Amino acid sequence: MIRSRSVGFAVLVLATAGALAGCGGGVATDGEKDGEKMSPAELIVGTWTEVQQRGIPRRWYESNRVEYRADGTFRFTSNDPYLVVWKEGRTGRYKLSGQVVHYSSPLTPAQRAQNAKSDAKLHETWEVTIDAISETELVLTAGPPNEREQHIRRRVR
Repeated sequence: MIRSRSVGFAVLVLATAGALAGCGGGVATDGEKDGEKMSPAELIVGTWTEVQQRGIPRRWYESNRVEYRADGTFRFTSNDPYLVVWKEGRTGRYKLSGQVVHYSSPLTPAQRAQNAKSDAKLHETWEVTIDAISETELVLTAGPPNEREQHIRRRVR
C-alpha cells in the first residue's frame, strides 16, 4: 500500500519537472547567464536532491533525487523506505506552464501489478507548483489544496 506521504512526494516531484520546462512569470527566480536573468526553464535543468519536506529536514536514508533534462524528460530515484514504488527509479516527461510543472510517467511494474484487476491507465500524471527557484535551490508545493506540502531541493549538479 502506498502511504499518503509517498503520493504527496510523487506529486511534488513530477510537478517540479513540468513547471520548469516552460515557466514564465510569477515565479521567484535568481540566476544569471551571460548577464541575462535565467528563466525557470533554464534554471531547473540539472540534478536536485530533496533537503526538506513539510518543514522537516530529510534524513540521510531518505535520499530523493530528480534530474531534469533540457529535452523535457526527468528521472527520479529514491532510497526512501516509504517510497517503495519509486525504488526502481521513475522516468517520464515534464512540461512547465507558468508556475506549474506537469508530469507524465509510465506506471512502474509494481504499480501495474497492483492495478492489474482494474481499468488502470498506463501513465500517471501529476503537477506541482514552483514557489521559488535559483541556481542552488528549488522550492515546490504539491498536494490537494487542503493538504499542500512544501518541498525544498538543493542542486547537486
